[in-house]
Amino acid sequence: MKKKKIILGSIFLTVIVLGAVCALFISTLRSYMPSDPLQGSDQLVLVLARTDRSSKAVLQAFPREGDSWRFEFSAPAVIGKNGMAWGHG
Repeated sequence: MKKKKIILGSIFLTVIVLGAVCALFISTLRSYMPSDPLQGSDQLVLVLARTDRSSKAVLQAFPREGDSWRFEFSAPAVIGKNGMAWGHG
């Protein structure tokens, strides 16, 4: 019975410590991340494709007007023979 209490106590303490470490990590990460990742940007270019393997896409352009983005134009685009790429590089 005493071993069970020690094991449960150890598990409880581990969960509490991990929770505190996670909370500290998240609060630190938030201090480095901007609340608006596009802050200071005047233009936004968005490229959309049906799937990550599609080579055809649509490019859309948006200028910033005050605190909002206004759609300006859309045009067909080609994003490569094999579509979008993910990973390092």
